[in-house]
Amino acid sequence: MNFSEYITFLSTNALLGLGVVENPITGEKKKNLKLVKFTIEILELLKVKTKGNLEPEEATLLETTIANLWTRYKNEETEE
Repeated sequence: MNFSEYITFLSTNALLGLGVVENPITGEKKKNLKLVKFTIEILELLKVKTKGNLEPEEATLLETTIANLWTRYKNEETEE
């Protein structure tokens, strides 16, 4: 697994928590905003800890993923 694949893995978990992706075990779409927030916090920690050590494409993927997930999270949070 490389860094981009790891970011994609974390992003998929967040999408699962947003109810966008079906749980592969249950086949259900269920929201878990705590999981989403925790995943975003992990991504932000990775951003801080890897600063200056990423390829430009990796840094862009990380930045974009964080921004997109925060936007979706905030939208879901305000709907509750």
